[in-house]
Amino acid sequence: MRRINSFILLCFVCLSGFSQQKLTIDDVFTRPELNVKNIRGLQWIPGTHSYVWITDKGTAMLRASVEKETTDTILKPSDILPEMKNFVPLDWRDADHFSFNYKNGLYSYDLKEKKATLKCSIDETAENTDIEPKTLAVAFTKENNLFITSGDKTKNISGDGKSGLVYGTTVHQSEFGITKGTYWSPSGNQLAFYRMEEEMVKEYPIVHIGTFPATLSPQRYPMAGSASHFVTLGIYNVSSGKTIYVKTGEPKEQYLTNIAWSPDDQYILIAIVNRAQNEMNLNQYSAADGSFIKTLFTESDPQWVEPMHPAEFVTGKKDQFIWQSEKDGFNHLYLYDLAGKQLAQVTSGKVVVTEFLGFDNSGKYAFAEIADNNGLDRKLIKCDLKGKMTIITNESGSNTVSLCSDKLFFINSFSNLKTPRIIALNQVS
Repeated sequence: MRRINSFILLCFVCLSGFSQQKLTIDDVFTRPELNVKNIRGLQWIPGTHSYVWITDKGTAMLRASVEKETTDTILKPSDILPEMKNFVPLDWRDADHFSFNYKNGLYSYDLKEKKATLKCSIDETAENTDIEPKTLAVAFTKENNLFITSGDKTKNISGDGKSGLVYGTTVHQSEFGITKGTYWSPSGNQLAFYRMEEEMVKEYPIVHIGTFPATLSPQRYPMAGSASHFVTLGIYNVSSGKTIYVKTGEPKEQYLTNIAWSPDDQYILIAIVNRAQNEMNLNQYSAADGSFIKTLFTESDPQWVEPMHPAEFVTGKKDQFIWQSEKDGFNHLYLYDLAGKQLAQVTSGKVVVTEFLGFDNSGKYAFAEIADNNGLDRKLIKCDLKGKMTIITNESGSNTVSLCSDKLFFINSFSNLKTPRIIALNQVS
């Protein structure tokens, strides 16, 4: 790793004048000189070596790059929309475009033309919104049904949602890494979604103490030994307007987890876990008709299995993917192909992969964050796909990294017990 000296920010806590007095909890929250500084809105622009951030007062967005030491102001909030007083979260799509939500509108901004275009209006009661990054179509749920808004048209693609029949939300009590209920395909032309039948599941009273007096809210919860919900996976084709359901088979009381699309939109991979949670089958299905193709591999354990991450296909490869597994006692990366063959164990040792960070443009190297030093440190690693692992950030402490698109550079936020936050631009060695 080589630090690039043109961009180093040391964020420190100034304790001058406090050495002889005892600090209180109130001091921590009310004295700004005790706050560790940070950089607001710092992010890479996709496909470039440029990055942006927001000034301390939020009045402007600045841009710099690896190649240039100078910075330039590229936007003020009112440049985006005249009525906008403060920056909202921006999702950069490429070097010249980003999208953003503002007052229930989804906009696309063209940096060259300096123009914002309203792509669609989002129902103000919408929940579980999922924006397709290419087309900016929006999938969302409302009253247990699933909708897609594109342009000025909104379509209900489920139709019969009701109490006990739910579409497009998390399922299985959000276990096994399930954090949402919709999954856009790489092309943006198909949407996979969960459908959950839960009328047979008894309701459990949840007490909300935020009201006075406390109120009860019923939630369907499958107790051990009682009936569980039935989950299926639908696939909606935007072009044809048709929906098919994946033939995941029996038993119905199984967990459909870690949904992944193949890069060519042809296949869906689902990690299916039995209700006893001691066996997992990674199955391949056709996205065209939902038919079962094959089980790629099976993992089992006398106590439990817990797949938490979907397959990540290698850049430029339609038939190779990274799978995360704890089968050797630590969460590691494994390289598989669509024949179900394990090609390599990519990471190894007494470390835990805590986050997969993607591939470089060539698809030859994978990047990840690991927990090292008995879990006390967080470090960035680079791996070839044959199993050679290199630690990029060696210093003991917490490293939180953001890699640029081609993975040649990264911005690192580092701290440890002796070092307040340091944010620096680095080159991957």
